[in-house]
Amino acid sequence: MEHSSFEDQSACSSRRIWTDRRRLWVRLRWLIAFSVVVSGCSGYISCGPEADPEKLGANPPTQPPEPPPAASTAKPQLSPAAPDVSVQAQPVTPPAAATTGPNGRTRRQVKLLEGEVPALSGRVTDKAALLDVADRKVLDHILALYERRTGHEFAILTVPNLHGASVSDLGYTVASRAGLGRKGKDDGVLITVAREERAVDIQVGYGLEQAIPDELAARVIREKMVPAFRSKDYASGMRDGAKELMQAGEAVQ
Repeated sequence: MEHSSFEDQSACSSRRIWTDRRRLWVRLRWLIAFSVVVSGCSGYISCGPEADPEKLGANPPTQPPEPPPAASTAKPQLSPAAPDVSVQAQPVTPPAAATTGPNGRTRRQVKLLEGEVPALSGRVTDKAALLDVADRKVLDHILALYERRTGHEFAILTVPNLHGASVSDLGYTVASRAGLGRKGKDDGVLITVAREERAVDIQVGYGLEQAIPDELAARVIREKMVPAFRSKDYASGMRDGAKELMQAGEAVQ
């Protein structure tokens, strides 16, 4: 039978207590280590292996893009405004109104200053004093007889100058304002002579344009009137030119 003394039992009890303490200490160390690991993982969204780039072989997670800078509320610097310089417009003569006849002839009514457009005082209006009294009476008589026979109204106008207008525009303006020609027939003819400019024009109403076209009017000026005017024989030039035009106009009733 096994026998042990009090000292032996005491020694065994001491070894057992030391062993139990050692085991308790080892467990405590494991508990402390586990607590440290758990506390280290608590600051991350995920502490699993899927979040470890080295274990997955993936690139490190990219940083989230920085928010765009806030728009500046500062007002842009504006350059100083240019001074308001107003230009005083110069008075200009309004453009002439254009009209086109049946044969395509374009006419313009000139708008001159008040008093510059002469008015017809009769069948012969000699503003330039190119005719003497006897010549004016002869021309007036010829035109009056023709008007009574055909109804066509012919007139002659002389002016000292054109005041910058063209002779054709001035002639058309005078004829339009005078209402030359019968109403509804427009069968008037106006011969205009400008002394200083040495210009001649023949305005023909729409009703006579077929009988007196532009080609005939130009030929009458060139062949009948201008040669006489060059020799200062204004009365003969006006008379011969008017007769040629009246003969052509007789074809229209």
